[in-house]
Amino acid sequence: MTAQHFLKEGTIDDLVKHDASYRILANMRCSPAYWEAKKKEVMALLRQLGKPTFFLTLTANEKRCPELLQVLYKYQQQKEITFQEAMDLPENVKTELIRNDPIMCARYFEYKVNKFILHIKKKNSIFESYRY
Repeated sequence: MTAQHFLKEGTIDDLVKHDASYRILANMRCSPAYWEAKKKEVMALLRQLGKPTFFLTLTANEKRCPELLQVLYKYQQQKEITFQEAMDLPENVKTELIRNDPIMCARYFEYKVNKFILHIKKKNSIFESYRY
């Protein structure tokens, strides 16, 4: 969908009427439609492969990640802080740092997940097979 589509008379009414506005968001990470699609994929995997022996859900907890807080502080405040200083920052400062740069936070989390996946994929890993 482009801006030109939305400028046409009745486009928005049609989207709402046919529930297409929900499906447009299916490719946008963190939208309800995106997570609904991911849930369906997981359910399909469970039907095909059976119950998992090990299931892991990862979440970003930016406030408890001192490396990320150090980077955010450096770029936003133009001042370097130590590992301990990053952890000792007040909650409102941590929240503001994260809120001001969600792209950096998302990319850092993606980086950490990819590093974790590389450990799972190693030749002598404890995991014989995996689905990602």
